[in-house]
Amino acid sequence: YTIVFGGLPLEMFTNDSLIEVWLEAARTVYEETGMRVDARLSIPYYICDKYENCNLSGPIANYVCMWEPTELESQEDYYVALLQVVRRVRERLGNPYMEFSSQDSDIHYFFGDLN
Repeated sequence: YTIVFGGLPLEMFTNDSLIEVWLEAARTVYEETGMRVDARLSIPYYICDKYENCNLSGPIANYVCMWEPTELESQEDYYVALLQVVRRVRERLGNPYMEFSSQDSDIHYFFGDLN
């Protein structure tokens, strides 16, 4: 799952502040449900032209979350927990522009040498 928040005040675009917002929401959901919702954060730059009435050019918060069946059997339960985290994060950020996308992928873990 990819969750993108844009149009935030520039002072929000620090790793520390965006990490803390996610962790607070994820901890609360974990305490309520027992489900972990981890994320990878990047802060890329969204580019669009103002002549197209786009006001979102600038940094965006890009969170990537993956359901791992080895940790939680039910993808549906994970999805519900993820949405709870996302709603809390969005509210904490002041309900900014948001994109939410989903794609299926295979996960392969490698430990040690690949020989």
